[in-house]
Amino acid sequence: PPKASPCDGLVQYNMACLHSLQGRPLDAMAHLAGAVDYGFASARTLREDPDLEGVRGLPEFQQLVARVVARRQQQQQEPPAGADQLCAKDQDRIDELVLKAEMQLRSKEYEAAVALLRQAVAVAPRHKVVRYNLACVYSLMNRRSQALGALEKAIDCGFDSLDVVLADADLENVRRTLEFKGLVNRLHRLAGV
Repeated sequence: PPKASPCDGLVQYNMACLHSLQGRPLDAMAHLAGAVDYGFASARTLREDPDLEGVRGLPEFQQLVARVVARRQQQQQEPPAGADQLCAKDQDRIDELVLKAEMQLRSKEYEAAVALLRQAVAVAPRHKVVRYNLACVYSLMNRRSQALGALEKAIDCGFDSLDVVLADADLENVRRTLEFKGLVNRLHRLAGV
């Protein structure tokens, strides 16, 4: 895969969930394959996330799960790849917290989702996808200042998915602010657009 942050797999994974929920299994599987290519390594999350019900029965899905399991077994036999990567235990904990936060979001339990995402930030303060998800929850709560601060921190940590930021309905409450437009301009500059 291309050289990337360990968090890029979660960006791809979240896009796969979105496409699965929208009834677009081919797009969902393409993003899941990208997630695995970028290092997404939680077979448990793949098996249990209700957002993936639309693709779970596909043979390609089962092949991806098998690939994740095989990679995890291989990683357990190898030393850590680098200081900037999370250890498997920390990544599992983050995956678990993010999944629980997403379940709380579905129930509109925003405070509980924030608490879970803050726990994930405590495990990995520079985890750009967790920071981005926190921005989304704050926006849903109409806490604009906190949402924009979390989005800025996500970008500081390397979140650079301009398309996701522009399309994500969770950010609707901050979309018309000058600060949001400034962050979008910053993402444009990072993308060289």
